[in-house]
Amino acid sequence: MTRREIREEIFKFLFEYELVKNDVDTRLEEIIQEEKIRKEEHKEFLKSYVTKIIENESFLVEKIKNQIKINGGIKMKDY
Repeated sequence: MTRREIREEIFKFLFEYELVKNDVDTRLEEIIQEEKIRKEEHKEFLKSYVTKIIENESFLVEKIKNQIKINGGIKMKDY
């Protein structure tokens, strides 16, 4: 599995976590088994990114909100 594919799994996990709030460690182990992630470095990459993102969620949300305020909100382009 490539880092790109692992990043996709991280994105899917975070989306699922936001909706369901599954136990993080249990769900990560399930993903590792389901996706047959074998390399230790890939397992650690997955676990560390997910853990850091969840731990820093409120900080990340505030940063995003500040950027939206600075940039005047989200604007739709005319198509």
